[in-house]
Amino acid sequence: MNRNILICGLSSALCVVGMLFFAYQKELLIIRSWSSLHTQYPTHANHAIEKRAVKLFFYKDHAWHHETQHVLWTYNLAENIRHTLSALCAVFDEEGITQEKVHIQSVALSKCMCHVYLSFDRSLLHSQQSIEQKAAIIEAILKTVREDHPTIHDVFFLTKHKLIDDSHLDMSKPWPIN
Repeated sequence: MNRNILICGLSSALCVVGMLFFAYQKELLIIRSWSSLHTQYPTHANHAIEKRAVKLFFYKDHAWHHETQHVLWTYNLAENIRHTLSALCAVFDEEGITQEKVHIQSVALSKCMCHVYLSFDRSLLHSQQSIEQKAAIIEAILKTVREDHPTIHDVFFLTKHKLIDDSHLDMSKPWPIN
């Protein structure tokens, strides 16, 4: 009888050890040493969120203007561009440059982090606008990105993640920043 209890207890203990080892291997169980509980890890300055002044450019009354606003700035370049262009879209709306309020839907970067894909919730360009007005909107975005995000070389413009179809401007190719 003692032998059966010993075998049953030993097999139960090995089963529990096996389950714990399996959970540890699959990262379901995290084991930290006693010293790591009291260690304070340095915070990385790269992950800090701060407010930064950015220049927002727009064309109105046959002249270029710029406005400085503060936006959230993080270690993530796509998020920084999104915050900057959200502020620019608000300026477009306040100044009456766009016919409807336009929001930046998403920002994606290429692998090399030098090409940016901007997707808006509606088209920035309308058929009633002149070529000059359309080009001024595009150039305002390019100037703003050039000023605040100098590592970007080309910008692709999208509406709802699809190419913008415009009769005056070719939006199928990237627009160079320079």
